[in-house]
Amino acid sequence: MIAVAQPRGLRNVLVAPDLSHHALNVWRRNRDVYLKLWKTELFLPLVEPLLVLFGMGLGLGQFVSLGIDQSYIRFLAPGVLAQFGMFQATFECCWGVYFRMANHGTYQAVASTPASLDDVVMGDLLWASTRCLVNSVYILAVILAFTPHYAILRSPWALLTLPLAYLLGLAMGALSLCFTAIAPSISFLGYFFSLVIIPIFWLSGTFFPLERTPGWLQVVAWASPLTVATSTYRHLFDGKPVPQDLLHVAVLCAEAAVCAWIASGLVRRRLIK
Repeated sequence: MIAVAQPRGLRNVLVAPDLSHHALNVWRRNRDVYLKLWKTELFLPLVEPLLVLFGMGLGLGQFVSLGIDQSYIRFLAPGVLAQFGMFQATFECCWGVYFRMANHGTYQAVASTPASLDDVVMGDLLWASTRCLVNSVYILAVILAFTPHYAILRSPWALLTLPLAYLLGLAMGALSLCFTAIAPSISFLGYFFSLVIIPIFWLSGTFFPLERTPGWLQVVAWASPLTVATSTYRHLFDGKPVPQDLLHVAVLCAEAAVCAWIASGLVRRRLIK
């Protein structure tokens, strides 16, 4: 634990984060670790999204009728891009952060330098967003390669999904780090994944139109960063952005800011005595 004078309890959670340029140094530290392991990190994150995209899009898609003039693989692709980018940010801010915080002592070691704990948290969030972006680039490139045959991408507007992927990674990473900061053991993260991430996964509008679900379920689904990102991705893929997409971007920004603030406070409460 770090022994410095700080507000205790709820006040410690609500106090404004103490951020500086050292957050970028934390990001660089994570980048350097990744670059040493990139060969093992590159292949596996691509396997599952491609299986979902082409296994369900082409296999199950033969038996699915959306009631609109659109193939199932074309409907599925924007959600797959959002979901599996999101997973990278979630894994990084769950298991990756837990080991650095509770097992390896990385948080305490970095916070003993001029960097603050809030810098460490923000650096990890920026890195989680980068992982989301990198994975999204891979998947988007594969989708682009198959577009001439399956007509998935309809517009260069689809490139705007990449900056949105960074924002999605920040929002989902911050949400995940909130739970990591209060996890009494690493098994707790499994509960978070099963009870929070999996429902978000299925209710994101990726596999079926949300308009066909009960009204109360739609309200729950639209509260998720993944749902608003999937909807915006779909409009960009088709080259038909709508004014509502600006609201979706604002929602992502707000959820990312609020969750990052809370995550910083929870980390301080956990580590500072």
